[in-house]
Amino acid sequence: MDDTATAVSELFTEGYDDWSIDEEAITIGKLLAMFSAIDPKNTGAAKTRAFVKLMDKSGIPPSWTRKARKILDPASTKTIQFERFHDMFESLEHADVFEKALLGHLVIPDFEEFCTQLSSMCDSLVEERSGEVAQYIPQLASVDPDLFAVSVHTVDGQVFNWGSHETLFSMQSCAKPITYCMVEHEVGDEEISKFIGHEPSGKHFDDFCLNKHNRPHNPLINTGAILVCSLFRPELEASNRFDATSKFFSKLAPGSHVQFDNATYLSELNTADRNFALGHYVKDAGAFPPHIDSKRKLDGVLQFYFQTCAIQVNTAITASIYAVLANGGVVPATNVPMISPDTTRNIMSLMLSCGTYTYSGEFAYFVGQPAKSSVSGCVAMVVPNKFSLVIYSPRLDTHGNSVRGIALCRLVAQQWNIHSLSAEQDVLFQTKQAKSVAFSSCRVLEYGLLHAASCGDSASLRTFIGSGVSVACTDVDGMNALHYACSNGRMAIVELLLAAGANVNAKSKTGKTPLGLALAGRHEMIAEMLKQAGATPVTHGEAMGRILSRRGMRRNTVSMAALPSATATEPTETSDTEASTDSTRTTPRGRGDKKKQQTLENAAAPESVDNRKPKKAAKAKKTSKEPAKVKKASKEQAAPRRAREVANNFDLMVAEFGEAKAKKLRDLPLQLRAQAILQLRTKR
Repeated sequence: MDDTATAVSELFTEGYDDWSIDEEAITIGKLLAMFSAIDPKNTGAAKTRAFVKLMDKSGIPPSWTRKARKILDPASTKTIQFERFHDMFESLEHADVFEKALLGHLVIPDFEEFCTQLSSMCDSLVEERSGEVAQYIPQLASVDPDLFAVSVHTVDGQVFNWGSHETLFSMQSCAKPITYCMVEHEVGDEEISKFIGHEPSGKHFDDFCLNKHNRPHNPLINTGAILVCSLFRPELEASNRFDATSKFFSKLAPGSHVQFDNATYLSELNTADRNFALGHYVKDAGAFPPHIDSKRKLDGVLQFYFQTCAIQVNTAITASIYAVLANGGVVPATNVPMISPDTTRNIMSLMLSCGTYTYSGEFAYFVGQPAKSSVSGCVAMVVPNKFSLVIYSPRLDTHGNSVRGIALCRLVAQQWNIHSLSAEQDVLFQTKQAKSVAFSSCRVLEYGLLHAASCGDSASLRTFIGSGVSVACTDVDGMNALHYACSNGRMAIVELLLAAGANVNAKSKTGKTPLGLALAGRHEMIAEMLKQAGATPVTHGEAMGRILSRRGMRRNTVSMAALPSATATEPTETSDTEASTDSTRTTPRGRGDKKKQQTLENAAAPESVDNRKPKKAAKAKKTSKEPAKVKKASKEQAAPRRAREVANNFDLMVAEFGEAKAKKLRDLPLQLRAQAILQLRTKR
C-alpha cells in the first residue's frame, strides 16, 4: 500500500473500530433509494403528484394511494418532505407494496407496458362472436352475449380492469374451487379424500359417472361439487350455512361486496332436474357421508350447492378472490392468511387437470396454468406467485368454456411464456426486472453516501466510505457525492471526498462539474480548493457542445469555430425530460428548435455551400452573396438576445470574459448584466 492509500485509510479509520453498517444506515439508504424515485434531483422534497402518478402507473389501487398521500402530505401542500417520508413510511398501510413500487421490485415492474399489451389482446378478440350462451338455465340464456370484461390482480395488489368489469354475473362453477378450499379448511384433506377422487373424468361436467371406487372423479364436476357441499357444517341451519359461505368469499376480496343472485338461484332450482337426479345417483351409490340419510337432507345439500353457484360477482372481485390462490392462500390486500398453503396447492393441482371440463388436457398443454371455467362465461386463471386473470364473456364453446376466455388465456401464454413447465418461463417479469432499477443492498448504501455528502453529515460519510462504498457512485442523473457537496457548499465534505480520491473533473449526465457547481453557488473557497486539486474550467466549445446536445443537434453539423461567441445558451435549470445525454440525436424537439438548428447550420456553413432546399436553389443564387438572415429577427435584434442568453449562463460568461469578470457580471441584475456584456463585446 502506497503512502496516499495509507493516509486515506488512516483518515477514514481513525476513531472507528467497527466498520459494519448499522441498521439505521441501511434504513436511511433504503428510504433514500425509494424517495429518489419521486425526487430524482434529490432536493429533499418531492411533488405529491409524482408519488400518485408512479403508484397509478404501477397499478396500485387508488384507495391505497389516497390513504398514503394523506399520511405523507397531511396538510395538502402538494409536497412530500423527506423528513416526513422517513418518519411515517413504515406506518403506512401496505408499506411493503409501496416499497416495492418505489424500488421497482413489484411482481410486474413495468405494469403499464403489461396493461398496454393485454389491452391490445382484448381488443383483438372483440370481433370474436362464435359460440352461444348457456340455454339450460333461463337467467343465463337472457344475458347480453357480447359482454366482455377482463381483470388482473397480482400478488402485490396491482390491479387492471378492461371492458365491462363492473357487470355482475353468477359465479356458477367458478365458485367450486373456493368452496372446496373452505370445506378442506373445515374438515381436512384426508376427510374429503374419503368421498372424492382427484382424477379427470373425461366426461361432460354433468354426466352420470363415478370412478371405480363409486366416488365422484374430482370436486370440480357437478357430482363432486355436490358432495363437497354435503361436508360443510351439516349441523347448521341452511341460512347460517350460506351466511358463513358468503362471509368466507367476502374475506377473500376485502372492500368488495359479494352479492347473491336470487333470480338465478330460483331459476336454477326450478330447472335443475338433472342436478337433482345426479344427487340421487350419488346417494344411491352410497358415496355421501352417513349423515345424508334422507331426501330432505339431500335436498338441503342441493339447495346449498345452487346457492354457491348463484354468488354474484364481477371480474374485479373474482380476480381479487383468485389472487389469494396465486399468493399461496394469503389475501394480498390485508396479508391475512385465509387458505393454507397445502390446500392452495391441492386445489390448483385439480384446476390444472380438471378445471376446464373436457378441454382440461388441451388447456394444460397450451397454457400450462391452473384455471376454472363456468357456464356463465367466466374463466379464472391463476399464475402462482404472480397474478390471477379473470375473463367474462358469455358465449360458450362445445366444452362449456367461454370462447373469448380460453382464447385470451392462450394469447397470454404465448406472449409471455407463462407455461409452468417452460424452461424459460415468465420472460416478461425477468426482462422487466433486469431493466428496472434494482436497488440492491450496495445501491442502498450508495444513496446513503450521496445523502450524507449533500447534507454535510461527515460522520455518516466516513462510515459509508470506510465500509467500501465508492465515492464515484452516482444517482440516476450521474451526480456523485462531490457534485452535491460542491453545490451545497459543504467544504468539510469536499475535503474528505478529495482525500478519498474523488474525481474533481467528473461530469454528470448533463455535463455539470464540481467546479461549475461551486462557482454557480458562489462557493469561492471550494472552487479554489478544486482548482488546487486539478479541476479544469469548462471551455466555451465544451459548453456549446453540451447545449447543442441538449437541444438534439448533432455536433458534426455545426463548426464550433464558425459559431459566434454565444449563438445559444444552456438554461440555468434543465428538467429531466429536457436533458439529453445522446450527443448524436438528430431529431429536433420542436418547430422552434428545428428553425434554430437550420439557422445555426446556415450561419456556420461556408458561403459557397447552399444549405437551402433544392427547389429554391435557383432563386438563392441571385442573392447568395448576402449573409443568411435570421427569420423574424434582424441582426440588431439578435445581438441583445444573444447577450441575454449568455447572461443567463455562468459557464459561458467565464469562457468568454474570464472568471474574474464573470463573477462581477453575476452580481448585476439580469438586464444590466446583458447590457454590460454588449458593452464588453463592443470594446473588444
